Amino acid sequence: MSQALLDAISQEDVAAVKARVATADWSVRDGFGRAPLAVAASREGTKARDILTALLDAGADVNAAQGADSKEEEGWTALHQACVRGTSPETLGVVEVLLARGAKADGVSDKASVTPLELALRTHHLGIAEALLKAGANPDAVGPSGLAPLHLLVQLYREREGDRYKKGEREHMAGAAVKLLLAHGAKAGTKDRKGETALAKALLHRLPEEFVLALVAAGSPLDEWVDLGTPPEQVLVTPASMAVGLGQPPSVIKAMLETGLDTTKPVAPDQQNLLHYAAMKRFAALALVLEHRPTQDVDARDASGATPLFLASWMGLVSSVQALLARKANPDIPDLDGNTPLHTAARNGLQEVVEVLLAAGANKSLRNLEAETPADRARQKGHEKLAALLG
Repeated sequence: MSQALLDAISQEDVAAVKARVATADWSVRDGFGRAPLAVAASREGTKARDILTALLDAGADVNAAQGADSKEEEGWTALHQACVRGTSPETLGVVEVLLARGAKADGVSDKASVTPLELALRTHHLGIAEALLKAGANPDAVGPSGLAPLHLLVQLYREREGDRYKKGEREHMAGAAVKLLLAHGAKAGTKDRKGETALAKALLHRLPEEFVLALVAAGSPLDEWVDLGTPPEQVLVTPASMAVGLGQPPSVIKAMLETGLDTTKPVAPDQQNLLHYAAMKRFAALALVLEHRPTQDVDARDASGATPLFLASWMGLVSSVQALLARKANPDIPDLDGNTPLHTAARNGLQEVVEVLLAAGANKSLRNLEAETPADRARQKGHEKLAALLG
């Protein structure tokens, strides 16, 4: 009789199911280790809701979990099965029936390799995801994969590639999903098993502006250290410096600054603050820091003694050099080796930077700890015309 029940469920024969449930053996399993209720929840037909109701009315355990014989589905409940079918329009109704009858939104077994919420996010059925969240699904739970739901969205964005998606579709999906999780209490500062926030991962993998802005607005930490190195090497940065260095649009950097971010704290190796970091990376970021922090010390030195002006000069970022000089940056402050911005620009053959520094009054006679002038440094590297200019 129990096999007949499974057959009736598979055939979506509501009348046959109702006729057989009275004598059902709830311990019976199909070839995948699924109980009758899980089999019904896994169906994509329009009659699944009626069949589920008949099974539940007859005493089926709404939270029965699959055993080890289910392989990758061990620990799954009927709710898991419904969520993995999330692309079907009828599935939301199935999920609502299960939740209304007591299905646990986070599942019941720590042996499950995935949560119902993760399955809903993977299928991008945000209606199901919202139903789960309203029923108490934990929006911050770090799942068996080591990822919390917000982190999972970063992974899903990266996985959703190819011709399956229209232009802008992946971006829209990621933005809608992150806003849903945050609206239902997900904490932007939640860390995954590696100790990283979703924002750090989103910046590293260059997720869309809308996604990043949502996490910033939700209060994700901007000044906590993130290690981008490969062990044993450490490369420590912060989300703020990642936004600058990895090319996030000005709107993201502006939003970070508007949170009250302390831009004088170190954000990169060598005790560089955000002004140092922006000075050697890109002008758009530097301009925003200067605009939003009008009283910040532009002559602060990092661990090597370099000022923001030194770093901008070293990298040849003429607009950044000009902006710092306009804020009265001192062009003659040396690093710990005695090299001034003029020394480093001369050594690198950066004539336009040299000319800007000289026009601002940089002293071309200063010597470093090796008793070298900027002209000497230029000459050592074969920049004879520049050496003559500095003569």
